Amino acid sequence: MHMCVFVHHATLPFGHRLLDLHRNDVGACLRRYVRPRIALAGDAAHKVHPLAGQGLNLGIGDARELSALVMRQHELGLDVGDVHTLLEYERARQRAVLPVMAATDVFKKLFSTDDAAVAALRGIGVLGTNVLGPLKKQIIRAAMG
Repeated sequence: MHMCVFVHHATLPFGHRLLDLHRNDVGACLRRYVRPRIALAGDAAHKVHPLAGQGLNLGIGDARELSALVMRQHELGLDVGDVHTLLEYERARQRAVLPVMAATDVFKKLFSTDDAAVAALRGIGVLGTNVLGPLKKQIIRAAMG
């Protein structure tokens, strides 16, 4: 089956709005992760450039957030597939994913230029991060999700 035909049929239930994306140079993130009784996670919901190695961390964060939401709803005897409930997951994860995409975009631009001034500033930034141990630890914790 041709990919365009597949995408056409796969998006019919969503009114072809499923593939409405936030994009930058290094990734794409669906504007909507959920529909009634459906929640996308990991690479199905967002793609990031492997530059920062954050795809797995974001996917694990999605699984953690979604599983906690499903467990809470189940324990309360509520519908786990309710779209209003799933929108909580979507909002929480987009608040986590979009800044990572933006930061990855900045890093890609910083490290893909040969401009001497940018390279010098980049070197100062890397050196400063290495010298300031608490800042480096905070960056590492943030990157780990």
